Amino acid sequence: MDFSHLHYYAPTPKAIKPNVIERDLIVYGATPAGITAAIQAKRMGLTVAIAEFGKQIGGITASGLGASDIGAKEAIGGLAREFFQELGKYYETDEQWTFQPKAAKYVFEKWLTDYEIDVFFYQHLEEVKTDASRINEIVMEDGSTYKGAFFIDASYEGDLMAKAGVSYFVGRESNATYKETYNGIQFGHPHHQFEKWIDPYVIEGNPSSGVLPGITETKYETLGYQGQGDHRIQAFNFRICLTKNPDNRVPFPKPPSYDPERYTLLLRYINAGVWDAMNLHTVLPNRKTDLNN
Repeated sequence: MDFSHLHYYAPTPKAIKPNVIERDLIVYGATPAGITAAIQAKRMGLTVAIAEFGKQIGGITASGLGASDIGAKEAIGGLAREFFQELGKYYETDEQWTFQPKAAKYVFEKWLTDYEIDVFFYQHLEEVKTDASRINEIVMEDGSTYKGAFFIDASYEGDLMAKAGVSYFVGRESNATYKETYNGIQFGHPHHQFEKWIDPYVIEGNPSSGVLPGITETKYETLGYQGQGDHRIQAFNFRICLTKNPDNRVPFPKPPSYDPERYTLLLRYINAGVWDAMNLHTVLPNRKTDLNN
């Protein structure tokens, strides 16, 4: 299978007749936060529309993350609790706290239908129009415009807020910035740092051979100190729904741009005796699992 045509982002062409959407509330992002915000607004009597960047609703909850970080269940209420109760109906129980992504998508789609909330897909934000710092209109790449009395940025990236002039910071603030403890560089965390020393050089033991992909080496850069701020973005990973049922499996094709050298660091880590690359498997219904890390 050839996946070379797939992109996270591809520009949308200008529409011949762009949409002009007017509602009391415009929500940017059909994430769980965006959907629940829209539903609550409808319950309060507002008219609502959702503009979604991609082609799916439900964000990561409907795309792989079926193992909820619940904490204290008794502290969960409102629409969040209703979501888990709706999942319970899907699985024929009272409440369901771990779930297949398709079950989450089913609940979100049901809610949007029940509350008659319109969702517009492939809406890539291009311009935010404001009057005295108050948003009154947003414009998409395809020419669609959304007008409303209120706007909510429920995207993961925060593009609407950024284009509206809201200040933001890229990286980790230092502990000293807001007198906090867990900001900035953190040494000694047992789950997010290598457990064993790994040779970082292309030719092991030879610094002149350069460093492996995934290693940063600059002449004047040091590891820093505990709690120090920086301008690095957060690491990321996919959450994947896997199965133990052989009859329900889909093969993993090798991507056309696959380069095994990019994973030399991981291979050396495994050869050093550490196997934690696929340990965070949480069991979901119907012989499925949520793979993290």
